[in-house]
Order: sequence, then C-alpha cells, then structure tokens
Amino acid sequence: MVWLLLSLNLIFSNFAFGCSVCGFGEDPARWAFIFTTAILTFIPLIAIGSVVYYAWSRAKREADIKQ
Repeated sequence: MVWLLLSLNLIFSNFAFGCSVCGFGEDPARWAFIFTTAILTFIPLIAIGSVVYYAWSRAKREADIKQ
C-alpha cells in the first residue's frame, strides 16, 4: 500500500505545480498574500487570547474580593 501511494505521488506530483499557493515566483502580490495570511492567522489567536485573559483577570478579581 505504501509503495502504491509513493508511486502515485511521484507520477502525479507535477499537478502540484499548478496550485496557486504553491509558488509565486517573483510576483509582487506575494508579500500581500503572505501579509494577509499572517493577519488571518493571528487575529483569531489574539481574539481568543483576549477573551481568555479577560476571563482570567475577572476570576482573579472576584477571588480577591471574596478574600
């Protein structure tokens, strides 16, 4: 089974070169794509981190009030 997958990968690997995100060459839009990818990656992480930090700080504040 492994040999079949490896041989199919070698036979059909040239189709991966047609993928628009596999390579840009020296296209000026490359940096825009990378920057947009970074933004779309980090905004959800920052949003989730902000909610977790808010919940943690509120819980800490509530615990300090009870003591």
